[in-house]
Amino acid sequence: MLWAGLLLSVLSGVSAAPVSVSVRFGGSVSLPCDGSAYRGAPVGSLSLLWQTPTRRVWAFRQGRAAPGPGFENRTEVSRDGLPRGDFSLSLHRARLSDEDTYECFREGEDGSRTFLGDVRLTVVARRDTVTLQAGASLSVPLLTGEPVEVLFDPAGSGGRETITILTLEGDWVSFEPRYHTRVLVKHKVMTLYGLTPADQGTYTVLQLDTRRALSTVQLTVHACSRRLTLQAGASLSVPLITGEPVEVLFDPAGSGDWTSVCSVQSSTASCVPQYRDRVSVDNQELRLQELRASDQGSYTVRDLQGNTISTAIVTVEARRDNVTLQAGASLSVPLLTGEPVEVLFDPAGSGGRETITILTLEGGWVSFEHRYHTRVLVKHEVMTLYGLTPADQGTYTVLQLDTRRALSTVQLTVHGPANIRNNLLFTFLLLAILVLFWFFLRFY
Repeated sequence: MLWAGLLLSVLSGVSAAPVSVSVRFGGSVSLPCDGSAYRGAPVGSLSLLWQTPTRRVWAFRQGRAAPGPGFENRTEVSRDGLPRGDFSLSLHRARLSDEDTYECFREGEDGSRTFLGDVRLTVVARRDTVTLQAGASLSVPLLTGEPVEVLFDPAGSGGRETITILTLEGDWVSFEPRYHTRVLVKHKVMTLYGLTPADQGTYTVLQLDTRRALSTVQLTVHACSRRLTLQAGASLSVPLITGEPVEVLFDPAGSGDWTSVCSVQSSTASCVPQYRDRVSVDNQELRLQELRASDQGSYTVRDLQGNTISTAIVTVEARRDNVTLQAGASLSVPLLTGEPVEVLFDPAGSGGRETITILTLEGGWVSFEHRYHTRVLVKHEVMTLYGLTPADQGTYTVLQLDTRRALSTVQLTVHGPANIRNNLLFTFLLLAILVLFWFFLRFY
């Protein structure tokens, strides 16, 4: 019996190899402990202890839980699991310093301990894969209040071009110069603004003292793309997104036959002649004013490495205006282009059967339909028709000569002589009343 007791004592102190468990930095993990031998025991009578070889992690005595130093608000054992003999420990917001071997014990009233199992915990870097559009912002959690670096390895560089974006120690932050205006650190999160395809790659948060990775973010940036339908004469805004030098390409037919129309550097655009006087750059946007039918197509912004940053597919529709004027007034019709055009007039009620070509404009040469020769003036790409009468009511269309596409239409209504007659009658009656009133005062 003595030998049996000694053998049992020895065996009770021998444990199998620890269970291996891993957790991502900042994540949560359950460390298993089988207490099935105590299933059904009153919870108030249980006394449990979780520890590492050097630290007390969590204790449970007389119905009360007591986490060890550094484990406050991060450790718990489910009270629902205790009656079932499940003494597994939940560890939250895992740190690199949590890596260790964790031992689970049941404590007796006499202070003795019964070993229930051990767990080897490994903390690995958190890994995220993110896909965002150009112009968006990337948020990288720093996950710790300890000193860190954020490294960037551009896509395809294989670690040969790694950049230290920032170093954070306490409240002190130092930035790599090119990121100084694009990065903000707040509430233990680094935010990188104004993403472009050049920002694609791997971002690593590195603990300074251990040089171990806390997290990695694999970033893919898609070009910003949008479809727009605008009226002729309106303005088109194309996002440049970056202050770095870019090129703006144009494909009028959507066939992939791209032509460089503008290059932008330091908020200054250098464009081909047909765009030169209509383009401006502001707030990292290229604005093309006074849209024409020939501006319809696809616009693509590329960086100097050939990465597509943004695309805008534009449909230009005819501009439509409804105008009501008095007889004798003048009508102004914007021609909206420096290219050859015709201005057609469809009298009200004709249904297109009596269409008249008022003028044809090609370069600096203008030809008029003879009845309009003395009534029409073309200046600064605007046609003005003087001395309106009710006969001028109808639809005026500016037509691009080569494409036969309408650039704009103006539906004109003219208030005619009837209104003038009404005004004269009102004036005559008012004068008559004044004369009668004068006679009344004079003779009575």
